[in-house]
Amino acid sequence: MFQPLVSEERLLGVACIDVRLETLKNNFLADFRLSNTGFVYVLDREGGIIYHPEFLPQGNTQGEMFLTNIITDVEIEENYRKALVEMLSGGEEGIVSYNDTLFNKKKLIAYSTIAEQDWTLAVEIDYGDFMADASLKPGNLFLYILFASIALLLFSVFLYRQYTKPIRVLRDEARHIAEGNYEYSESPSELTEIKALSNAFNGMKKEIKDYTDSLIRKNKIIESVFNSISGLLMIVDSEYNIILINEKGKRKFSEDFEETTATKCYSSLLGRQTPCKGCKIHDVLMTGAPSNSRMVIKNEIIDNEYFPIYDNSKNVIEVVVNSHKVTKSVLMEKELLQKEKLAGIGQISSAIAHELKTPLAVVRGAAYLIDVYTGNSNDPRIKEAITTISAVVEGAEKTIYNLLDFSSPGRESAERIDITKLINQILLLSNKERVHKNIITKICLNPDPLYYFGQLEHLKTILQNVISNAINAISEDGVITISAEYSEKNELKISVKDNGCGIPEEILDNLFKPFITSDKSGKGTGLGLWITKMMVDRMGGTITIESTPMIGTEITIRFPEYSRKQEKQ
Repeated sequence: MFQPLVSEERLLGVACIDVRLETLKNNFLADFRLSNTGFVYVLDREGGIIYHPEFLPQGNTQGEMFLTNIITDVEIEENYRKALVEMLSGGEEGIVSYNDTLFNKKKLIAYSTIAEQDWTLAVEIDYGDFMADASLKPGNLFLYILFASIALLLFSVFLYRQYTKPIRVLRDEARHIAEGNYEYSESPSELTEIKALSNAFNGMKKEIKDYTDSLIRKNKIIESVFNSISGLLMIVDSEYNIILINEKGKRKFSEDFEETTATKCYSSLLGRQTPCKGCKIHDVLMTGAPSNSRMVIKNEIIDNEYFPIYDNSKNVIEVVVNSHKVTKSVLMEKELLQKEKLAGIGQISSAIAHELKTPLAVVRGAAYLIDVYTGNSNDPRIKEAITTISAVVEGAEKTIYNLLDFSSPGRESAERIDITKLINQILLLSNKERVHKNIITKICLNPDPLYYFGQLEHLKTILQNVISNAINAISEDGVITISAEYSEKNELKISVKDNGCGIPEEILDNLFKPFITSDKSGKGTGLGLWITKMMVDRMGGTITIESTPMIGTEITIRFPEYSRKQEKQ
């Protein structure tokens, strides 16, 4: 007997009850006789033999399903086969007859289906015996049919109470297991087979409960580890849907992120409608090789690492994405490179100064001796030559010491900075390039001393980046105007203006974002102005850009008034 176990139209399995033929035969079938030839048997709807006294299993196989089909697998008379086919397709109950050619007898078969089962119970008797009894007792046919119906009813009740009903109880238990209810339940029947099956269900429920609890504990551990990882950690499927993301990633990279079904990574994190150009997730899905990339999200530089997840066939089905903000580290790297560059300039300058000091001293001494020995000469050309030599030597010495002063590292604490001196030092470093491009440099500085109280290294980097951008924007024969003054609000205002190619409107608003550059030569990294903006913000100042294509660009930097007041305090 088989009973499907279904929960919400989903097949959970099949419960199988092994009905012992011995029980059916001894309790209901073996002692059932009508006259000398009548006997009873049970078939399923397809003709499979459940019990038939003339077709018993061979050997010690009682208790197993007798799989022989009386219609197709057993050599029987054609008349008998046709009668059985008519019986099995003739409705819930009725009578059929056939001629037994072997014994030259006519036989009757009375049959009825068994409620709640796919079985048919049949009573077969010789027509002669039936008519002999019927001639003595005219009501025998009715009594036989009544007796057979009562027997069928009792047999159906027995099967329903002992097998069908308990199986339904077990089916409900299977549904409860599918719903996560693993409570212990008593056996719905005392029959050995049903009780064993119920005990097996209880054992299965305990094992499933223990295994489920173990999975829940492990899942919580994995979830804790997953959420403890810094940065963004997420798993993306082949359709770019985020199927898992850690809590820190949600907070750090997208404050408005909502975890919903089929959330696209490019939509939730970048606000895009389509996947990113050159998406590394796509590359990993195609190649199966880990990868990495660097990108910008909301003015932050993000380093991404991509790792494939394989299925049993070693096909990449998902990708793990681990992202970290590296904005500060990139800024520190840039600052270190700048410091290393200045340190290199300082070392070269020191070496040059050391090598030039002696010849400059000799030249200065020679000029002095010439002046002494020609003191009585009235030739003006000699005096002019001596004056020129002395001026050139003095200028060379000032240049060397100026360069040494600029390249020397500043203090970690705030100090007073001479803005005029610092601008001249930066222009000195760029003198070769400006001369090569024939750039005219106009310096419009307040005659009064201009000071700023802060960290020298930061101000060096800011002014170097701005002046360098102005020089790069000019092809040749251009003009750079540098001005600095105190504004009415006691702000220090520094402006650098060029008449170069200007900045296209489409990138002007994004120029302070990382990796955005107007440099078409390919040498620009797109980090200079972004770092400049970061430093100006850190110092409490502001930086603005005004640009017109093919006319020029002006960058204005303002530092707050406390930069001077703090010095006085």
